[in-house]
Amino acid sequence: MSGLNRSPPSPSPSPSRGLVAIVAAMPEEVTTVRTRLVELEARRLGQRTLRIGRLDGAAVALLVTGDGERNARQGLADLLGQPNALRIERLIVVGTAGALSPGLAPADLVVATHVVREPEEASLITGVEAAGPAWVASAARLLGARPAVVVTARRIADSALEKQRLWRVAAAAGAGACTDTDGDSDRDNDRDDRAVGRLPTAVVDLESAIYAEMARAAGIPWLVVRAVSDTASEELPELLNRARDSGGAVRRTQVLRGLLGDPRALTRLLTLRGRVVRCAEALGDSLHEGVLRGPPESATATATATTGSGVGMGFGTAQGDP
Repeated sequence: MSGLNRSPPSPSPSPSRGLVAIVAAMPEEVTTVRTRLVELEARRLGQRTLRIGRLDGAAVALLVTGDGERNARQGLADLLGQPNALRIERLIVVGTAGALSPGLAPADLVVATHVVREPEEASLITGVEAAGPAWVASAARLLGARPAVVVTARRIADSALEKQRLWRVAAAAGAGACTDTDGDSDRDNDRDDRAVGRLPTAVVDLESAIYAEMARAAGIPWLVVRAVSDTASEELPELLNRARDSGGAVRRTQVLRGLLGDPRALTRLLTLRGRVVRCAEALGDSLHEGVLRGPPESATATATATTGSGVGMGFGTAQGDP
């Protein structure tokens, strides 16, 4: 197949051994991963391309789903439900995210301890998915990354005020993860207040909760690694939200049209584009053998013995823990 890196020669990954699926929303997020991938096969999945090969010695399948909930859901469904389905052993989600908490700088890496959907009502926190604590702890240590809550929002968080609101959603999600169900509502409310006061390290994106929910439903362990593209205090151009389609994807032609009415936004968009390049480099470097292989057996045994302890934030087991 022309244009594929065939050096060094290596046999095609065996489906019986399983693959690590690496999933991203946008191609710009995995440019460095693509340069490191020894690609052995490319398959069409609907309108998407699945690239199968080796990365740092591990057998992997790389898929870019497209941004927004509709693309994320359809892309991963195509991967997990194809007729000649590959045996996916683990799922690693990579990409950029906006910081919700102070102290996170551009290109900083975070590993999700929990992902949560932004609720329709602020008082109703549902859809919390907990990552396997052993893999999170191992990856965070190897990458020097911050354990964090990832909030999957219904729209792009384009203002500091919106990010502050979602930061409290992240804190409330943590409270829900560790709330007892013994009927003591006063004690539960006190615990919610303490968790909100804690305000954990958190970032925001548009897809992680969808990927995590689908992986959990398929019985596949998952890990989310995000690189920070914009800080908690930074504003993004409002035209990005106006350019989204009904499925949540940003239509680039609409962004260009929006710039005609708001040319000053171009500087901020170019800055953001440069940040995404730095993030892609950080994400590409993060996917080495130690992370791809999942948690060490000793760490898995320890996590099993201490089920219910969150990583770095004192969260308990959330619903949907794989």
